Amino acid sequence: MREIAVIPLENCDFRLVSGGYTLSLEGGHLRIRRTDGADGLAFATLGEWGWNLFPFIRQRRIERQEDGPRVTLIAERGDATFTLTFGADPSRPGLFRWRFAVTPQRPIRGAPECPELTFTAVPRATLYTQQAPMAAGLAYLYEEALLDSTLFYFQDFTALNDYFSRTQTRPMGGIFPSPLPHLPTGIVGLLGRDLGLALPDAAMAAFPTGAEIVFSQGYLALTPGRPADEPAMARRFLEDLAAIYRRIPHPPTELVGWKDLARRTLADLLDPRNWVEVKGKPFLRAYVNDERTTPELIAQLDVLTSLRAYCARHGHSPETRELDQRLSATLDYFYNSQIGTIINQPVTDYPVADSWYFVTGLVDLHRLARGGDAQARRILMDSVGRIIEVAHRYRYIFPIFVDPVGAIHPLQPDPPMCPPMEYDVAGGYAYLMLSLYEETGDALYLKEAQAAVEAMAGLGFDLAYELHVTAMAAAACARLFRLTGEPEYLDRSLLPLANFFRHCWLWECDYGHAKTYRTFFGLLPMTYAGVITPKEQYEAWISAAEYLRLAGEAAPDSVRMLLAEFCRHTLNTMRSALAPLRPPESVARVPRIHKSVSQNAPELYIPLEDVRDGWELSGEIGQELYGSGMALTFAADAYTDLKAGITLYSEYPLLRQDGKTFTLAGTPDQEVEVSLWGSVEGVADEAGHPVPLRREGDALRFRARGGQVYRIT
Repeated sequence: MREIAVIPLENCDFRLVSGGYTLSLEGGHLRIRRTDGADGLAFATLGEWGWNLFPFIRQRRIERQEDGPRVTLIAERGDATFTLTFGADPSRPGLFRWRFAVTPQRPIRGAPECPELTFTAVPRATLYTQQAPMAAGLAYLYEEALLDSTLFYFQDFTALNDYFSRTQTRPMGGIFPSPLPHLPTGIVGLLGRDLGLALPDAAMAAFPTGAEIVFSQGYLALTPGRPADEPAMARRFLEDLAAIYRRIPHPPTELVGWKDLARRTLADLLDPRNWVEVKGKPFLRAYVNDERTTPELIAQLDVLTSLRAYCARHGHSPETRELDQRLSATLDYFYNSQIGTIINQPVTDYPVADSWYFVTGLVDLHRLARGGDAQARRILMDSVGRIIEVAHRYRYIFPIFVDPVGAIHPLQPDPPMCPPMEYDVAGGYAYLMLSLYEETGDALYLKEAQAAVEAMAGLGFDLAYELHVTAMAAAACARLFRLTGEPEYLDRSLLPLANFFRHCWLWECDYGHAKTYRTFFGLLPMTYAGVITPKEQYEAWISAAEYLRLAGEAAPDSVRMLLAEFCRHTLNTMRSALAPLRPPESVARVPRIHKSVSQNAPELYIPLEDVRDGWELSGEIGQELYGSGMALTFAADAYTDLKAGITLYSEYPLLRQDGKTFTLAGTPDQEVEVSLWGSVEGVADEAGHPVPLRREGDALRFRARGGQVYRIT
């Protein structure tokens, strides 16, 4: 039998066969099953428990197109017309897609409240993961009894913007159970025998008659058999996500002028509202207009490390010199000689620190030390013994709050969080140890990194706590792969990567205020946060680019494509965090989360900590100074000097370069925008063919494909 086939049956029935699976309408039942089996999944929302459409199907249209066969059914129910479209993609057997839309003829009741699919018999399912609130609408599981397959379900929320807009709902707050009562849920998941999208309960009476409303744009990728182990489970997740990502719409991108935005951020960082004086020295506050007088190390290091990278690329200015002088003078304040380590807030009653603050603070100190900062090196090396002791005490499973000296039991937040430990900090710790090993050659640090990476095994999709640390964990695995040459470490990187992509907004919010700004491929900072945050996003961008360079072509195509696309869209979406680039009515004037923050200053190019969907104002937490390194980092690292007098700026990171020859990250099926400045006459591809160029201002622009070699002529 052909891998992909559509078989018309009597009346409007049909079978759509793909890769050993069949999606069929027969005898009033719309199901997905193994081609050689009977039971599987039924479309519950279309049947008698939902819209009850099957008795009203009057038309069937079968088309054979370049992207595979397509079957369209029209159901006329009197109060509404329903259009149901089904397809299968020949490039990925076992991947089905559908689009369901309704055109009301008069006010109709709300959408069915159950998930759209249900198992036709009692399943034996292992749920690996499901939607994090506001992130990609996915669920991933293995089902043994009926299908003996993994199922990767994906709902394209971009297609549902009109539904969300007219019903004042969002992809959060569904019927699926939460691990803790106070934590929100998504609207895609597994509940008993039911799987998929469960639309938020809302009346559809407000829908205009005669206008089509999409209520599902779904995908289901089926693969036979249970994954052999955890890396295989993660690999299959990434492959299925990549296959679907290539088929969903992506918003257009452009090369954002991050150098100009960085200059504006630099000027605004010196605004007096950002500073507090402690012991006669100026310190950056955590937020603009933060009335607290307790500075945090995370704010000083965020800006200082980014500032140094920016100046190394673009040189110094009066603003950069003043900022560097101020921030450098703060570092010793955060070192506690009695306990032998840095402390994020030294004036607290006891030296308890959030684990990821502790580890990433040391990573930032190493970045400064690597650039020749003797003070940062001294503080780092004086603190290393304590962090190793902490890692051993907790066997590399870091608690949410850690006491560096172990005098008190590790505290948990109130209310509690899920997961209850910062599991991914083991990966951040491994990254720190590898940085020390590469600099000193001390085998102790290499052994520590290996032990920490091993501690992440077996955690599945509970690994992620703080998502930029999850990305750093993947980069640590890639560094181990490059250092040791052992493929095992590349396999181990797939679990943090799968965790990472689960938390991305793989949809463009286009309702409410969000009609005016970008959200696609935004990153949740934590599983249940429901917002996009610049600190976590730009630091994850750093790790993603590093992973791509280290793993190179050894990484699976799915990973190379998804990480490069994350980098591409990050450079566009993160403009949404800068208040001057947004309509004023979309930004909170007075933050409501931190009472110590009196008001935002939306005229400043200091990023809003929380980019939200269109039903809420962004900046309800405040403008984060500890994420203000964002524009500086993009201006430093997205631009590359290929050789003297020639600068390249690309949406994808640079994979490698050799003089005038360069290769971008990513895969050849994706094309991105590139700018060149300097003495450039032309650009040729790998085969020597000239690439079309266009002049824009003082730059030459062209389109380039990921993974391809280009040469400047």
